Amino acid sequence: MCTLRLRVFGAGEGLCQSYTGSFYDLSQMQGPAIELGRFWLRDRGGQADVMRLALSEITRLVDATNADFLFGCTSFRGNDPALYAAAFACLAAHHQGPVDRIPKARTEAIALPHAPFDLLVALRQMSKLLRSYLGMHGWVGDAIVIDERLQTMHVFTCLDVGAVPRRRAEILRNLGRC
Repeated sequence: MCTLRLRVFGAGEGLCQSYTGSFYDLSQMQGPAIELGRFWLRDRGGQADVMRLALSEITRLVDATNADFLFGCTSFRGNDPALYAAAFACLAAHHQGPVDRIPKARTEAIALPHAPFDLLVALRQMSKLLRSYLGMHGWVGDAIVIDERLQTMHVFTCLDVGAVPRRRAEILRNLGRC
């Protein structure tokens, strides 16, 4: 129903050797963290429930490791940014992180476009997981990195644990408990 890759880091050590660190300079990021990647949901009914349960288990791991933030690369299929122009413009307009925290791309990258966009189209172009992170005050970097090998594009994505709305965190902590 769901798979994902995750890796727990102590007080910031090793972040540069992570999958995300191979594409972005994470040397300025500090604190315990969890890298999430390749989050996949089976394309059938019940996706929302499965995603909530996965996020609940991730929340338990955050609590157990005292992680300050979650990070990773949010992927988009293909290598043509024009296919996701509305999503990228929405991210640029409303969801970029603090300038002093956005890691620079280590490889050639395309700046997120500052352009008009249709919000409904933008939301349809984003994954449910990215929309969920953004709903918890997650943020993205300022560039699109193209991964020719995997035929994807991605943006750096971060969720500061302290920024998650208190009520949302409580709900995630209580899901699945008997």
